[in-house]
Amino acid sequence: MVIALSFWLLLSISVRAQDRESKGELHIYPRATQIGIVANREFKDQKGRVVKVIYYGYDDYSTNNFREELLRERSSLTSEYDEYGCQIKSKSYDHLLNLIAVEEVRCAEGTSTPLLSTRRNSSEIKQRETRHTETGGAKTILEFDSTGEKVIGITGEFPEDADLVHGWGNVLNGLAVGIAPNRESGPQQDLSVNVTIKNVDNDSSDLMLSPVLFELKHSNGQVIQEKMFRLSNSNKIESGACPNYMRMGAPRAGRASILYSLNLGEMYDPLPAGKYSITITYCVSQDLERLVSNTIQIEVK
Repeated sequence: MVIALSFWLLLSISVRAQDRESKGELHIYPRATQIGIVANREFKDQKGRVVKVIYYGYDDYSTNNFREELLRERSSLTSEYDEYGCQIKSKSYDHLLNLIAVEEVRCAEGTSTPLLSTRRNSSEIKQRETRHTETGGAKTILEFDSTGEKVIGITGEFPEDADLVHGWGNVLNGLAVGIAPNRESGPQQDLSVNVTIKNVDNDSSDLMLSPVLFELKHSNGQVIQEKMFRLSNSNKIESGACPNYMRMGAPRAGRASILYSLNLGEMYDPLPAGKYSITITYCVSQDLERLVSNTIQIEVK
């Protein structure tokens, strides 16, 4: 009798474990993320390692009471491991299971501690390279252009063997701003500009900055105005005067940070085909001068 009960108990536990493994473990968030994700479902292997994650959105974001039956699959991620537990490869898919990107990881020999992570899109073009610390944390992140060859953004400790493809603007108060396009030419909606700030040698911990001018100029000298809804936005500074409240903090000395990426299709009404130059100007706390980026050239086709 005791043996029979023990057998059925073990069988019940095994069935429940297999059921969890097949259905995964659902985690519903208390609120939606910035990109609209409200839940995920994790699937683990026999060693307890996450081998697949499904991310969900929701039809009604006006509520935080997200119900399982109304979740909508948005994307998924699969992972592969080596014998040491190193997560050597991850693949990202959209909701139709189309491959979006592949990330490959090289770990320290015989460990699961990552040394270098490389993300490529579905066409195998490099998008991002992450160099890790000895403990596996992110040390330096390099973002690449549409060719996968040119660095257009840097975050973290400034590297000695890599730099922005078009360099930097003037150094002011130990800071410099560099801008770089995701591609040199193309349709307007496909053109974006990455904005990176680096701290060369300023040890101040309370330096703040704020953009005051984004200048897009046609090769004929005409300065292009942004879309009207952006000009009327309360956060838009039209006069070029420095605001009382600076929006962004500067990175620590010896480090860089990608501030944002600006899409020309979102910022401007349809532009005539032609060549344009772009320069961005910032105000910096504790300084009356302006921090001006490098100037880049792009072509709208």
